Amino acid sequence: MKFNLLGAIPFGLLAVLAFYVPDLGPVGTLVYAYITYIGLSMAYTMVNIPLASILPSLTSDSQERTVLATTRILFGFVGATIVSVTTLPLVSMLGGSSQATRFFYTMIIFAIIATLLFFVSFKNVEEKVRLRLEKVST
Repeated sequence: MKFNLLGAIPFGLLAVLAFYVPDLGPVGTLVYAYITYIGLSMAYTMVNIPLASILPSLTSDSQERTVLATTRILFGFVGATIVSVTTLPLVSMLGGSSQATRFFYTMIIFAIIATLLFFVSFKNVEEKVRLRLEKVST
């Protein structure tokens, strides 16, 4: 879960930067978009893999692990639905000279919420199952 903690802030920053539109000309803006999108994808991987791979360390009961994995996926869909439903109303509510600016402000809100949720998960999720290392004789 350490990567969840280490990746939370880069994920939030890169999410915001991915929705920032710099005035770099057409080629510069395209390069900027590629760099921020690739960076965001890498940061997402940093925070997502620990959340998925910790399941075997949370419980030794296979049915409980199935429930945890299902719950994780279910809440992922719920979160995605909330973002889908609230994005356009937020964009229209927020001030800004252009729609791009309003999307940028909306992403700042979403990035802060996501970063805080990653910190909460880091603080509250702990490994319950301890593996015993056995020495193998040759």
